[in-house]
Amino acid sequence: MEEKSNSSNNIIPNNTNIIVPQITNFPLKNSNSGNTLKTFQINLPPAEQEKYVLEKVDNDANNSKGTNVDIEKICGYNPYMKEIFSRVTCVICTMIPYDPLECKNCNAVVCKYCIEKWNKKECIVRCGGENYDTPSRILRDIINGIVIKCKNCGKGCPEELRIERLRIHEAECDFDEVKCPFSDCKFTSIRKLMLQHIDQCEFNKIKCKFCKEFFKKLDFEKHVNVECEEVLVECDKCQKSEHRKNFSSHNCIYALKDEIRDMQKTISGLIEDNDNKKLTNDELKRTLEEEKKMFNERNSLMTLLISLLKSTYENDDVRFKAHNMHNPIQIPYIFRFMTSSRTLQITNLAEYTYSKINLNIQFEIPTSHQSIVTSSKRIFIVGGVNHEKKTYEFDIMHKTLIERADMNVGRRRHILTELRNGIFLATGGSNQNEEVLRDCEAYILSKNTWAKISSLNIPRFYHTAFSFNSNFLYVIGGCNTSHSSLVNLNTIERIELNYDLNGSWEILGIKDLNFLKPRSRLSYLFIANDKILLFGGIPDHQAVFFDLTKQEIFLADNQYNIEGRFFFNDRCTWQNETLFISSQSTRCIFNHNLNCWEFKDFTEDNN
Repeated sequence: MEEKSNSSNNIIPNNTNIIVPQITNFPLKNSNSGNTLKTFQINLPPAEQEKYVLEKVDNDANNSKGTNVDIEKICGYNPYMKEIFSRVTCVICTMIPYDPLECKNCNAVVCKYCIEKWNKKECIVRCGGENYDTPSRILRDIINGIVIKCKNCGKGCPEELRIERLRIHEAECDFDEVKCPFSDCKFTSIRKLMLQHIDQCEFNKIKCKFCKEFFKKLDFEKHVNVECEEVLVECDKCQKSEHRKNFSSHNCIYALKDEIRDMQKTISGLIEDNDNKKLTNDELKRTLEEEKKMFNERNSLMTLLISLLKSTYENDDVRFKAHNMHNPIQIPYIFRFMTSSRTLQITNLAEYTYSKINLNIQFEIPTSHQSIVTSSKRIFIVGGVNHEKKTYEFDIMHKTLIERADMNVGRRRHILTELRNGIFLATGGSNQNEEVLRDCEAYILSKNTWAKISSLNIPRFYHTAFSFNSNFLYVIGGCNTSHSSLVNLNTIERIELNYDLNGSWEILGIKDLNFLKPRSRLSYLFIANDKILLFGGIPDHQAVFFDLTKQEIFLADNQYNIEGRFFFNDRCTWQNETLFISSQSTRCIFNHNLNCWEFKDFTEDNN
């Protein structure tokens, strides 16, 4: 799995259970004063609860215990009232007490907290009295009748309450400043905004739906993408999923064969079930035919995928000859997306058959598109009319096209060429306004992104292009326009691209370039490591050899000519010293050992 990117397999799942804390009250007694403080609990799923206390931030140095009230908080207070209220204020802290006591000798008022700190029997004012007791009813009524502003009025609290209710309010005031309940977080805020922070706090805990454990938000992505052994990792090649702890032993071929066996068992079970239910012969036949058709199509796709995987894993001495490494991708199939339809035609080169598959897509294959099979056996279709910027990847198992990143420049009639494993290029083409393009860009499979590269010197479309030694890309021939008329080209451009995809196109000064007549839609074949055969095309079909080392073109013998025919690079493949080519009306092969063309009849596979 990736992380989207792309690879799409390691991203955090959208339905991951993120716990949103709910806050409820429970009392906690203050051992000093007997006051009830406001506390909170974060409700996690049953048997997985964790308790947190929202601790107050100590910003009141003079009243850290909350045992009395500053007289300046009295509603309507002004300095002239200080003498009036002096009779009901504590003679020690000069504040209005929540729990007043009164000297029985001189009637001096003190608060319980202050006198406990005094810790002496005699009166604080040295009157000779030794006992403090509950004040008279009149004094209590006066104190309890005073209306006081909440201590958080400066932070926005509008409450004005009698002192007997003020203490209860201030213990749970929404404007009290509290700390985040997660010990690693240093955030503080007023209580009513703390819920919003807790929901977003990176130290909050998220439950992994795979291993059922809890992790901090800041550690969760790493856990899912890298560490969790229970995450299902999808194989890019066979689309089967395995737990990460078992993925190292995953085998695509075995996994696909297991699915074939499961489907065979399913069909056998359906047949047995139909017999048991004594369905009529017509109903049984219709059901079996439908299941057989679905099975055969699925089986064909699985066989195709297994064959592609084998062509990656198996070694073939012929395939590793130097000149073969540069030829079109070596697989026993040619894929042709039928334009203006929802059909894919697959030519089986081993059996000389072709079949058509109906794709599960909501649009028709665009005309003037280009497709490519990469060396990692991934199949892409790019551009085309009304889809100029689109990139799709063919999902074999689901018979659909998956949308990938858009190109920077929309195009049609362009050419796709694999530069090296993991990167293919789109060169030239024309846009939706029929303007011929010089623009080129590279698609990086691992990042699912298109990156612009240097532009061609000459705009062109319907050209041919091939890579050489994983760094060089050659572009030959094609069409341009002059005064609204098509002009065929025979110029050759080359670019050297390093791993940063930097480089510039140069027009090559080719010896005897006149042997290569201006044409479009020509094809190529590496005959040796540094020599290629250019053949076919319109309007001229004379085959020529192009020596990459000597930068020279010379005529080929007549047996290399293939008259009146043109092919696209995406309909050629190289297999066992033989070049296979497929077009809408013609399927032919070039036998490299015999140096000759052969035309073959391919039959349609209706199974």
